[in-house]
Formats: sequence, structure tokens, C-alpha cells
Amino acid sequence: MKRILFVIAAALLISGCVNVPGGLQNATKNLTVPAFPNASGVAGAVANATQQPSCSPSYSFSAPKAAVLSGTGSLSGTATCAANKVVTVYVNGVQVGQSTVSGDPSQLNFDLAATMDGTNKVTVDSDGAEVYSADWTVSPIGYTTTAGTDNDQISVKNWKAVAFDVDNPITVKAVGAYLRTLQTSTLLNTSVVVDIRSDSGGNPGSVVATASLPITQVTMTPNWINFPVDAQLSKGRYWVVFRVDQQASQLLSDSVNILYVTVDKGKPGDADHKKMDLVRNDQTETWDQTTWGPLAYARNYAFTVSASG
Repeated sequence: MKRILFVIAAALLISGCVNVPGGLQNATKNLTVPAFPNASGVAGAVANATQQPSCSPSYSFSAPKAAVLSGTGSLSGTATCAANKVVTVYVNGVQVGQSTVSGDPSQLNFDLAATMDGTNKVTVDSDGAEVYSADWTVSPIGYTTTAGTDNDQISVKNWKAVAFDVDNPITVKAVGAYLRTLQTSTLLNTSVVVDIRSDSGGNPGSVVATASLPITQVTMTPNWINFPVDAQLSKGRYWVVFRVDQQASQLLSDSVNILYVTVDKGKPGDADHKKMDLVRNDQTETWDQTTWGPLAYARNYAFTVSASG
């Protein structure tokens, strides 16, 4: 009987027939159940979080390594957070190298062919966006020290020559020489001539390009004199020959002097510097070439080979 009464009371309570104190009713009405995102929403949030990059691509480069015309410089750097980025290097707007970044961080190394002396502009971009820019200094071929007063004579009968090597193809626009004259006056129509010549068995060979200037452009005060030329040079050894050209019938010889720095007067002349002493042919009234020989001792002539004109 007690069990039956209990069941009836419970049914009445559920159906609302039994009054429940107001405070309890209000409490139950104000209860809220926290809302949880559905499973797909949670998964999406996790996926988005994992796709967010932990860092942005960055690049650091050292200054481009200086070089000599026709030689090779270099550019080195480090790429961080840049996997699969395409890095391209330009010199004066011309592409010279490209690499796809792999790893993090990744070391980047590029060779820079020195085809133009002077100040060059090196730029680097990543997927088309510039990330680095710097000046790159390239020196002309030759020897530019002008300390001292030692000099050698150059004339129609005394030729001098100095060798230089080309590692990468270049277009030569000028040959320079540090010259002076010891004469207060010169003959008419005398010219100072420079030849770029190929190598022939360790001596100057055939003429590749030549240029001349009136001897009057050389003064008694030593100065750099630039001879304009236009020569396409591939890899190899070449010579600059310095000589004077004048009317064949003239017995007197104009001359200029090229400055040099002594290396060692106790050592014989090296294989990079040569001279030729011409002989007079009275029948033809010309100066005939002889053979190239070494200088008396080692020295460096002040000269340049430039691609910048």
C-alpha cells in the first residue's frame, strides 16, 4: 500500500498537480546548460591553428666580395622560414644566379662574374619581391699604384709589353697607362699607341685591338692617359703593348715614359713583362721588329684594362 501511494505522489509531482515552492521553481527555470561546439567546428579550429606559420621568411646577406674585372666575386647569405622560396640574384639588373631554398635555416651562396669594373649594383629577390640591395666594387685589371718616380722609355724603337689574364669573357673599353714625357717639344704627327694582343708562346702575338692618341696629350707631369678601345676578350692570356708611331723617315725619335714600381732589382724580369728593341733599316727607312725579351729586373708597370670606358 505504501508503495502505491509513493508512485501516485510522484506522478502528481511530475504532472504539476503538486505545488513546488516558488524559490525552487525559479531556480530550476534559471538553470542553463553550457553550449559546446559541434565536432566539425572543433576540428576546423584545430586545423586552422596548425596551418598558421610560426614565422615569416627573412634573409640576411654579407657584403658582396670584391673582385677584379674578369674574375669572380661572391655573395653569401642565410634564409630563415623560407623553404621552397625561389631566390634570384641580379647584377646591374641582369640575372646571374637563382636557387630554391631548402631547409630552415638554409645557407645561400652565389658566384658573381665581374664583367664591369667600378661600382655595380647587386640585388636579390624572393619570389619576385626585393629582399636585399648593395653596391659591389670591381677593380680594373692591372696595377694602379703610382708611388715613386721610376719609369721606362717607350719610343718607336723601344716597345714595352705587360701580360694580363682573363677568367670570364669581358668587353674592354679602355686601356690606361700612367705616362709622362721628358721632352719639351715633339715631332709632328707622332702618336702613342697601345695594342691588345693575344699570347703566342709566352710573348705578345697578333693584334686584337689597337688605339692611339697624339703624343701631345702626354705632359711632363705624370698622368693617367686612357686609350679608348673596343675588344671582346674570351678566357685566356693577353698582352698590352706600348709603342710610339711616327713618320718612318724621321731619324729622331719621340718618346714617352711609363711609370713602374720596382719589385726586386736583384731578380730578373718576370714572364709578365717584356721589351722589344727595334733596329733601323736604312734601305727602307723603317724600324724593323726583332724579338721579345725579359726586362733587366722585376717591376710592375702602372696600367689598367677597363670595361667601363
